[in-house]
Amino acid sequence: MRLIYMDEAGVGDPQAEPILVVGAALVNADRHAKHLEEALRRVREKHCPGAPKNFVFHATHIFSGGKR
Repeated sequence: MRLIYMDEAGVGDPQAEPILVVGAALVNADRHAKHLEEALRRVREKHCPGAPKNFVFHATHIFSGGKR
């Protein structure tokens, strides 16, 4: 089985954001998914200590601040 993780940015206002960026990682679920999840967990623990396990990274928070 393969899993794909995708995200996009730049589709809010074509005048202000004329470029669309899409990022994706396609992984073999049996071989790589656990490694990818573990790497993301380490990033969460390093940069957001005490964050809940269901914490979601969002670029808006990194670049523009956020409500939390």
